[in-house]
Amino acid sequence: MPDLTKLVSSIQRAKSTADAKKLRFTGLSEAQLNARLNAPALRSLGAAPPMIVWQSWSSITTPGGSISYNVGIHNPAGEQVWLFAHVFVGPANFVADPGAAVQAVDARFPRLTEPAFDGLRIPAGGDASLSFQVDVPANVQQSNYLGNTFLFRADWHDVGVYLDRGVFIFGVGAV
Repeated sequence: MPDLTKLVSSIQRAKSTADAKKLRFTGLSEAQLNARLNAPALRSLGAAPPMIVWQSWSSITTPGGSISYNVGIHNPAGEQVWLFAHVFVGPANFVADPGAAVQAVDARFPRLTEPAFDGLRIPAGGDASLSFQVDVPANVQQSNYLGNTFLFRADWHDVGVYLDRGVFIFGVGAV
C-alpha cells in the first residue's frame, strides 16, 4: 500500500507550483486516492495501476496561441515501463469506452504523445510528470475546449493497455 501522506503532499506541492504560475489545477483528494487504491477489482489483481493524480494548465489563450498542460502520474505498484500520455482536444470525456473516446477528436488541434521512446519508467510508489504545449489553430472560434489525456502502457508487438484519463477545459478568446 503506497504512503498516502507522501502522495497527498506531492499533489499539494504540484498545486502550490500551479498556483504560483497562475495555472488551473485539479488533483485527487486523499479520499479519492484511497478509493482508487483500494477498489475491490484492483485488490483482486494485487495492485492498482499507474494513474493520473494531478493536472495543471493555462486557462485561456488567443486563436493562434498555445496552452501549457502538465500531468502528474503516480505508480502505486511494481515498476512500470513503456508508459505514455496522449493529449488531444475533443468531447472524449463523456464517452465511456476508451477506444471510442480517443476517436472523439477535434481534428483542428494537434494530437500529442509524450515522452519519447521508450516511455516513462516509474518505480513502485514513484511519481513523474509530463509537460505539453497544445498549439491552438488561428481559425478556431472563441469558446471553451475540452483537452483530454489518456495514460497507457505501450506493447510493441500487441495491443497496449489503457490505464487512466483526465480532462482539462481551456478557453480561446481575448486574454
